[in-house]
Amino acid sequence: MKITKLLLSIVLIFSLISPVFADETCAYFFYGEGKVYVGVSAGSNIAGPDIETCVTGIGDENTVGMKNTVGLNVVDFVTIPHYEHKDEEEIKKWEEKVNYKLVRLTDDQAILVRGDKTRIIE
Repeated sequence: MKITKLLLSIVLIFSLISPVFADETCAYFFYGEGKVYVGVSAGSNIAGPDIETCVTGIGDENTVGMKNTVGLNVVDFVTIPHYEHKDEEEIKKWEEKVNYKLVRLTDDQAILVRGDKTRIIE
C-alpha cells in the first residue's frame, strides 16, 4: 500500500509538470476494477479535467504563477471543496465560463464515483 501511495504521489507531481505523462500513466491507477482514489481538498480538484477554479478562482489565488491548470481528467466534473453558501455567486460565475460541471462539497461530504454513477455522501 505504501508503494502505491508513493507511486500515485509521483504521478500527481509529474502530472503538474507534464499532462502527457499523466494521460499515459494515470490510466493504470484509475481505470481498473476495484481501484480507489481518495482526494481531499486540492486532491479532489486534480481528479477533474481542470484545476483552474482552485488556482485562480474560488477562494484561492495563483500565488505561484501556475500557467498549466490541466487536471487528470479521471472524472468529468470539478469538485468545489470546502463549499460554503457565501461562495455561491462566485461559483455561478465560474459555471458560465467552463464546459464541465462544478460539484459543491462541504467539509462533511464526499463524492462516490462508481462507473458512470456519482453520489454525494455525508
